[in-house]
Amino acid sequence: MSDRFLIKIIPPHGYSVYRLEVPRRHLYAALGVLAAMLLVVFGAVIRDVHHLRAVADDQRRRLAAVDRQAKSLDQTLRHIQRQNAEIRRIIGLAPAHPPASTLAAPRQLSYRGGFETVQLRLAVLDRLAGSVGVDESLLRAQALRAAAERRAQAQARARAIAAIPSLMPVEGPVVSGFGYRTYPDREFHDGLDIAANYGTPVEAAADGYVASAGWDGGYGIKVDIDHGNGYHTWYAHLEKALVHAGQVVTRSEVIGLVGASGFATGPHLHYQLMLDGRAVDPTPFLHGVPQNVIASIK
Repeated sequence: MSDRFLIKIIPPHGYSVYRLEVPRRHLYAALGVLAAMLLVVFGAVIRDVHHLRAVADDQRRRLAAVDRQAKSLDQTLRHIQRQNAEIRRIIGLAPAHPPASTLAAPRQLSYRGGFETVQLRLAVLDRLAGSVGVDESLLRAQALRAAAERRAQAQARARAIAAIPSLMPVEGPVVSGFGYRTYPDREFHDGLDIAANYGTPVEAAADGYVASAGWDGGYGIKVDIDHGNGYHTWYAHLEKALVHAGQVVTRSEVIGLVGASGFATGPHLHYQLMLDGRAVDPTPFLHGVPQNVIASIK
C-alpha cells in the first residue's frame, strides 16, 4: 500500500491538471488535529450550555422569590387598605376609591410570565403603595381633625354638665321639702330648707355667674346664680353674701354664710332651683346631674 495520497484537481475548462501528493501520516495528523479541535469546541459549547442553564435556573429561583415577596407585600398593602377603610368608617369619612388601573392590573398577571410578570406586579405594587401612602396621610390629617373636634365636643359637654346644679350647697338635714306645706305657713314651698348653724359656708351648686347678691324682701340676703343654660339657683336667708353681681363662680365655690335673714324662724338655707323662670324640685340635683338631663345634652 502506498504511503501517499494523490489528489488531482481538474478545472472545468482547460487542459491543465493539478496534482497534489499528501503523505498518509500528514493526512492522519491533520484529521487528528481537526478531531481534537472539534472536541474542544464541542466541550466548550457543552460547558456554556450548562452554565447558561444554571444561570437561568438561578434567575428563575430569584424571580420566584421576588414574586413571593411581591405577593406578600401585595397582601400587606391590601390589609392596610382594609384597615384604612375601617378607620374611615369609624371617623365618618367617605370610602376611598382606588384608580381602575390599580385594580385591573393583578388580573393580567396570570397571563404573563418571567420578568414581565414581576415587572408588572412591581408596577402595580408601586401604584398601590403610592395610593396607600396618600390615603394614610389624608387619614392622619382627618383623624387629627376628628380627634380635635371630638376633644372640643367633650370639653363643651363637660362645661355644659359643670353648669348644671349637682351638689348639696350646705351640709345638713332637709327640714322642709319642695311642694305644699303647712308650717310655718300653709303654702307651696318653692325650694328646700336645709338646716345648718350660723356661719356655715354655702357652696355654689354649679358653674355660673352671680346675677344678683343682696337683700331681697322675705328671702333676706340672697344670692342668685345664673348658670347660662336656663338654670338659676337661689341661696336665701344668708347671714352674709361673699360674692357680688357679675362675679364668675365655679362649682363648690363658697358664696355665702348660713343665717336667718328675712322671714326665717331660725338659721337655715333656703335653696331654690329655677329652670326657665319656673321653680323645679332641687332634690334630684343634690347628688349629681340626673341621667335624663345628661342624656339631653348634645
